[in-house]
Amino acid sequence: MQLVNTLLLLSSVASTAFGVIHQVKVSIGGALAYEPNSITAAVGDQVEFQFLNGNHSVVQAPFGTPCVPSPSGFFSGFLPGGAGKPINAFTIDVKSTDAVWFYCAQAKHCQAGMVGVINVNKNSNKTLEAFAAAAKLAPANVAPSGGLTGGVISQLPPAGNGTVTPPTAGKPPVATATTNAAMGAVSGSQATGLLSLLLVAGLLL
Repeated sequence: MQLVNTLLLLSSVASTAFGVIHQVKVSIGGALAYEPNSITAAVGDQVEFQFLNGNHSVVQAPFGTPCVPSPSGFFSGFLPGGAGKPINAFTIDVKSTDAVWFYCAQAKHCQAGMVGVINVNKNSNKTLEAFAAAAKLAPANVAPSGGLTGGVISQLPPAGNGTVTPPTAGKPPVATATTNAAMGAVSGSQATGLLSLLLVAGLLL
């Protein structure tokens, strides 16, 4: 019975430690687009925006005012990308299944269709197509006045091996790793969950 309880507990901890990381490519081949531009994620998952080309950003926006930042939303800052260079990544935690809209605040990229959504409600008329259509008519593309907000910046080497980023804005370094076929990507927070899992196993077995 103790073994069964231990396995159930470990299963619960593992599900927390290994939430899914949804990878979004920013500007594949120089395109003004996020790929994919619609993501379905569960609470506890993460969304990782990988900046491949040009200089772009990810900004959260209300549905009703595309190209304008949400007062308490996330902002990646402007991140460059280029062939052969370390890949800048911006990762956010998914804390709700409510729809989260985002855009690029560079130049007129938002008006050009560089927009996206996390957890769109398929039973609502608030669609990605409607958001993009409204963005096209937006009078201005507004960038937040502050810097990095609501997420973590890391760097992924072109070779795909894990690395540790230098401190950002007084924060400690953040360990990152890319996805492998067997276990998926592991973020710093997930690594902490894995350590907790191992400690629990050692105490209960």
